[in-house]
Amino acid sequence: MRDAQDFKRTLELLSKERGLSKNEILESLIAALKSAIRKEYGLEKGEDYLEIRYNESKGEFEVIRYREVVEEVVDPSREVALSEVRKTDPDVEIGDEIGERIQLEGLGRIAAHLAKQVIRQRIRDIERLHIYDEYKGRVGEIVQGTIRRIDRRDAIVDLGRTEAIIQYKDQIPSESYKPGDRVKAYLKEVIDPESPEGRKRINMPQLVLSRACEEFIVKLFEREVPEISEGVVRIVGVAREPGQRTKIAVASSDPNIDPVGACVGMRGSRVQNIVSELKGERIDIVPYSENAVRFVCNALAPAEVLKVIMDEDSRSMDVIVADDKLAQAIGTRGQNVRLASELTGWDLHIYSESSYRSRQEAASRAFAAIESLSDTARDLLVKMGYTLESLASASPEEILDLAGIDADVELAKRIIEEAAELLKSGNYPKPKEAEAAEATGDQESVGSAAAAAAEKEPATDADVPQGEASATAKESGESGGPEPESEAAGAASGADAEEGAADLERDAEQGE
Repeated sequence: MRDAQDFKRTLELLSKERGLSKNEILESLIAALKSAIRKEYGLEKGEDYLEIRYNESKGEFEVIRYREVVEEVVDPSREVALSEVRKTDPDVEIGDEIGERIQLEGLGRIAAHLAKQVIRQRIRDIERLHIYDEYKGRVGEIVQGTIRRIDRRDAIVDLGRTEAIIQYKDQIPSESYKPGDRVKAYLKEVIDPESPEGRKRINMPQLVLSRACEEFIVKLFEREVPEISEGVVRIVGVAREPGQRTKIAVASSDPNIDPVGACVGMRGSRVQNIVSELKGERIDIVPYSENAVRFVCNALAPAEVLKVIMDEDSRSMDVIVADDKLAQAIGTRGQNVRLASELTGWDLHIYSESSYRSRQEAASRAFAAIESLSDTARDLLVKMGYTLESLASASPEEILDLAGIDADVELAKRIIEEAAELLKSGNYPKPKEAEAAEATGDQESVGSAAAAAAEKEPATDADVPQGEASATAKESGESGGPEPESEAAGAASGADAEEGAADLERDAEQGE
C-alpha cells in the first residue's frame, strides 16, 4: 500500500478482471481491514468506533480509532485515561472522544491473513450478486460454453465470466463429457446467492443448466424453425426420454402451412440439425388435433390404428391395431405407447386385433350368462368395449346412459349384481390370453401380455414415424392410413341406442 501508483493499477486490474466497480472493491477492502483491526486489538464487532478512509491521492487507507476520555479506564478498547491524553492535548476534557491513527504496518500475521480471507469472500459475494442480476432474466434461454471439469459426475461449464453446472440428472444419459468439449444447454435456474439455497451452495455455480429437459427441445426448435419463432406454428406438447426418443406435437394457425413440414425442413435439414445437437436422439413430429382420437392415432404412428374405444371419465383409450403392427405400436420396451400417452394425456391400452376379438367373444359369452341382459343390450355392451369386469364395476346410471333412455334403475342394478356374482364365481369365459396365463400360473393382464409379445419382436425400419402421424429427419408427407373406428364408452348413438333402449325397457317389463 506504500506505492500509490502500484495500488491504483492493482485496483483497476482487479476491477476489470472481476467485472466489479472500484467502489465495490474498496468497500470489500475496508470491511476486511475492519475485521483485521478488531482481531488485532480485541475489539467487539458492530461497535462504530473505527473509521477507515481511502486517500486516493496517496493511494492508501487511513484508519482512525475513536475512544472516550475518562478519569479511570475500565475498557481499554473503548476508553482512554484523561491523564494520558493531556500529555499531548491539554484542552481535552472528560467525556470527549478522540481519534487515534492506527498504522496498518503494525498488524500481526493472523490479522493480515484474516483480512485476505475477508477480501476474497466479499469480492466473491459481490460477484455472485452481479451474476444473479445478469442472468436471472435469461432463464429459459440456451447458453453455450466449454466443459471445464467433471466433478462427481456433474459437468462444470465455463461460460466466460462465470461457471455453470449440468448436474448428472440433467445430462443426456447417452452422452459423456470431457474438458474442452463445447456444449449447448438450457438455462434452467439461476440461484439467488442471498437465498437459503444460495448460502448453502456458496462454493458451487449459481447457474443450473439442463440438456435432458423437454424445454431444451422446445428452444432448439424455436431456433431452427422460423415459423415457430414467428408464432405461425406452435408447439402444443413434448414427451421425451432423453437420449432415446422425443415426440413433439405441433399445430399451425395458417391452414396453408403444414406444421410438420415446417419443422422437418427441406430434405429434413431443420430437424436433422436438432438430431445432431442431441447426438442422434430420435424425434417424432406429430400433428396436433383437437379430436382426441385422431391425436392419439397420430401420436402412435406409424402403427395403423383400426379402432379406438374411449372412456372420457377415466381418460383412457383401448387402441386396437393389426396383429403385425402390435410391436410397432407398443415400441421397444413400451417406449412408443408410453410417450404417446404422455404427449396426449390419455392412458392408452394397446391390443392386437385378434386379442381384442378374443376379448369381445369372451365378453359376449359371459354376458349371455346374465339372465337380466337381453341379446341386443349384450351386443351393445360388447360393441362399446365392456367386459365382465367393467360391467360389474359400472354404476346403474352408466348403464342407463349407455342405453340413452330413462330405463328401470332396478333392472340396471340387477344386471350389475349378476355380473358381479358371475365374476366372483370365476366360472365364465375368458379371452385366450387370460386362459393361457391361468394355465401357466401367470396373472399378467392382456395388456401386459401384448407388451411382452412386442418385446420379443425385433424393431424394423417400419418403426420410423412418417406421414401425417409423425415425421423424422428424413421423412414427411401425408398419411395414407384409414380413419380408425372410434367408440366412446358410455355414449351410444343412432339405431344402436334406440334398439338398446327398447330392449332394456322390454327387460324391465319382464322383470315386473
